[in-house]
Amino acid sequence: MVSIIVETPPEQLSAVLALLENSGLELRIIMEDEADKNLRPMTSIDFYKRINAANKAEIDGELVNHPTVVQEVASW
Repeated sequence: MVSIIVETPPEQLSAVLALLENSGLELRIIMEDEADKNLRPMTSIDFYKRINAANKAEIDGELVNHPTVVQEVASW
């Protein structure tokens, strides 16, 4: 088996897939998104811990955003 990498813009993906699937050739299609390569694996427990921490920060008024940081730095 020979591997060939095909890169296509997202808006052309369905056309490229249709072309390959209708070719009648024996294929194994693996799709990979470049943006996903930088993601770290996370367990569902870690995911929900982060969601809960974000919800608690929002309830407690501890959200940090750019204007808040600028205001804090200006007070130094």
